[in-house]
Amino acid sequence: MADDGGSSGRLRRELGVLPPGDFRSCIAALADSEALTTQLFQYRFNVGQGLDGHSFGNLFIAAMAAVTGSFESALAESSRVLAVQGRIVPSHITRCHLDG
Repeated sequence: MADDGGSSGRLRRELGVLPPGDFRSCIAALADSEALTTQLFQYRFNVGQGLDGHSFGNLFIAAMAAVTGSFESALAESSRVLAVQGRIVPSHITRCHLDG
């Protein structure tokens, strides 16, 4: 949970959520839905002052975290809504920063 670059990093800094990018990719890969749903979840905005660089899936997970009250609930509910086959579990939910 140390990703602090790109869309995940921006959401982490601006909204205080855990970085959703890796989870977005897992959800998109494991979703039992039409290919269009996977494309939508992976779609990255390339215009707009605030949206540029964000992926739809990252914004979806951040919104689900706000609606459900936690990142863990957001993953569970996102998985349910998108009919994910399997269970996506974070290795840990502690916010951390890697110094390089």
